[in-house]
Amino acid sequence: MKDKAIKILLKIDEKNDYFQAIYLWGSILTDEFNPKSSDIDVIAIVDEDTPISNKELVNRLIAKKLPNMKINFLYPSELNGGSTKDTLARFIPVECIIYDMSSWIHVAGKQFQKTDFSAGRKTIDEVIISNINQIRSRFLPRVNNNDEIYFVKALAKLCYFISQKSHSFKPFRYHDLVTNATDQTQIICVAIVKIKDSGWDQKLMISYISDFQKFVSKI
Repeated sequence: MKDKAIKILLKIDEKNDYFQAIYLWGSILTDEFNPKSSDIDVIAIVDEDTPISNKELVNRLIAKKLPNMKINFLYPSELNGGSTKDTLARFIPVECIIYDMSSWIHVAGKQFQKTDFSAGRKTIDEVIISNINQIRSRFLPRVNNNDEIYFVKALAKLCYFISQKSHSFKPFRYHDLVTNATDQTQIICVAIVKIKDSGWDQKLMISYISDFQKFVSKI
């Protein structure tokens, strides 16, 4: 699956000169990737003048070859403190996105280091604060219908970042959350992994939302 994804992305890169770099990221980096159910996540750093509409054009092409793969654009200005465009950075702070950039699979273009961008030079405490603020603004005081899964995933990343303060670097992995949990996050991490292992059961997620919101409001 990984080789097929890379082959498709290389062809796309050859036909479009606005890509500065293309990477695979997310679950495909770990043994938790399930070829039958997991999405294949792609990050593309693109030239500043690239129309955001190009993202949908590329994703329509990708869908014909590998339906579970999707590309997201990031612009250099976003990675260097500028305003966000209609990209992944609208929903996840860029410093949270590129925190584990060193573990991404480089596919094409320049192989950036995260410290090439101001967002990649943030401290782990700054990353945590950005993540907390994003979660609070998006999911408090209420979670919109069908947004429960995004709340749980954002909270999982928050627990991961908190654990990174006292553990050596490793890519995000759900089943490491409980092992690396702090006293502060232990109960939350157990619940998150339970939800993940249920296949993101909607009723189970909803049953934990109130507890998750209380955790975020107090942290």
